[in-house]
Amino acid sequence: MEEAIPEECPKYSIMNEIFTWDEFDTAVDKIATALAGKDITSVYGIPRGGLILAICLSHRLGIPLVSNIGEHTLVVDDISDTGKTLVRHPGHMTATIHVAHNTSKWPDVYYQVKETDNWVIYPWEHSNGHNYVNLT
Repeated sequence: MEEAIPEECPKYSIMNEIFTWDEFDTAVDKIATALAGKDITSVYGIPRGGLILAICLSHRLGIPLVSNIGEHTLVVDDISDTGKTLVRHPGHMTATIHVAHNTSKWPDVYYQVKETDNWVIYPWEHSNGHNYVNLT
């Protein structure tokens, strides 16, 4: 199968960055290592972008995935781009895969700083959104 990825994301008129499953696995490892020993007892994934990361961290850290945020809940998302989503969860430890260099809210733990305005396409995103992987 070949991947057909346009040079620009028409919805946002910026370039795309493909984030692979292998890169995701590395990110989960690094984030889990950074969280070891922290005072967290559960993990909450912000729908939709944070759910996959939350599930993986739940397994990796041996803590439950929850649908309601408690006192020692880790709140995760795929990216802190503007920071508006993470700022809604004050007082909770936060983690993301990516953080935009100009975000208004830096997570407590992150895998990588995104220095460009490129749109990140994560491996779980599909064709009805902004992922342009052609599986035909």
